[in-house]
Amino acid sequence: MDSIFNFNHLNNLLWHCRLYFHGHPVGGTNPSLLEAMASKAYIAAHDNNFNRDVLNDATFYFSSPKQASKLILNIESISEKRVPFIEKNYKKIESEFNWMKITKEYEALFNKVTNPNSNHNF
Repeated sequence: MDSIFNFNHLNNLLWHCRLYFHGHPVGGTNPSLLEAMASKAYIAAHDNNFNRDVLNDATFYFSSPKQASKLILNIESISEKRVPFIEKNYKKIESEFNWMKITKEYEALFNKVTNPNSNHNF
């Protein structure tokens, strides 16, 4: 199957899926994870520090195929957390991962770095 780059198609797939598995074990703040959060996907994520920093407690974590399989097999029993998890992740997108906030943070950093009176303690 080819990759899907059409944002509307991808957004619909993420929103309509019963559980989105974010399996990236390394990285930073992964754009595909942010897209899933913004698309209001119900997320299960690989258990690593990067995903934990972004999702905190608003997801189900897995670290093995067996654990991922268990989530699939128990999808009905975990459905009560769907709405609270989705709402918490979407609010995080709005408050922490929005371009206005990120732009202001970069601007503050650049101003600090280029200020001759700054001691550059980050």
